Amino acid sequence: MEYSDKRVAVTGGHGFIGRALSEVLEEDGARVFPISIGDFDLTSRRHVETMFDEVKPHIVFHLAADVGSITYFDQNRGSVFYNNVIMNTLVIEEARKRGVDRFVGVNSVNVYGEDEKAPFREENALQGKPNDKVSGYAQAKRAMIYQTAAYRSQYGFNGISVVLDSVYGPHDTFTEGRARVIPANIRRFVEAEISGSPFVTAWGTGRPVRDFVFIDDAAMGIALAGKRYSGASPLNIGSGKPLQLRTAIREIAEICGFEGEVRWDTTMPDGQMERYLSIEMLKSELGWSPQTSFTRGIEKTVHWYRGLPT
Repeated sequence: MEYSDKRVAVTGGHGFIGRALSEVLEEDGARVFPISIGDFDLTSRRHVETMFDEVKPHIVFHLAADVGSITYFDQNRGSVFYNNVIMNTLVIEEARKRGVDRFVGVNSVNVYGEDEKAPFREENALQGKPNDKVSGYAQAKRAMIYQTAAYRSQYGFNGISVVLDSVYGPHDTFTEGRARVIPANIRRFVEAEISGSPFVTAWGTGRPVRDFVFIDDAAMGIALAGKRYSGASPLNIGSGKPLQLRTAIREIAEICGFEGEVRWDTTMPDGQMERYLSIEMLKSELGWSPQTSFTRGIEKTVHWYRGLPT
């Protein structure tokens, strides 16, 4: 599968990951059409049909989602589930009816069960129960993986699923209440460094282990999967270098120039102690692995957040 001169629809194409993916695809010669909520309401069948009529895509990368922080998922689990299930179902069905050359559904590490043992392997992606606080989002994403596989089996639909670990980098959401762990802590440390605050409070004990993949690597992994991967099971994309949150937070503090105290609020839950993906299949199937170290990725992200050259 080559992208040169192909008409490629990227739903969520103006979002954090979609923007980076669109740039990678354009560099590879694709005619990219980024689709945003402002362009089309993907929970409306009529809007989805109109989008396909206007774009006439050969390839669809589906990233659009109702997404946010754990708190957002927990407080809006019903609407999050509904919006994502409807979007995913309509876009996949229309892609099937139009006979697109390729469909790539992008999913989250949250699809894995909370009792799954890390590193999470692809064959277990739909096993066990997802974490309750993100269950609405996770179950909707699981349904998308299942629908893609079911359509492959019944209709010969050329669709694949990828699963991303925690992605971070420039253009991420830094807004209070919606920011994930990396941008939320960058914001706190930058603000504390500017204000001269003697301490910053971090959530939990810092003992959980996570994997953070830089945005450029995530985008490249998705694009390469669209070209080279044809398996029925989802394909994991992570950095392959998990680290303890305490280590990650200290690195962020240092890069932000914060010299005060990090106080751990142990009254807040840690969540799953070890949650990260195996990328062995990524390396074997694509002949590629992520290139950006955590340190370099955080440097680029902090510089962007401060308005400095990256």
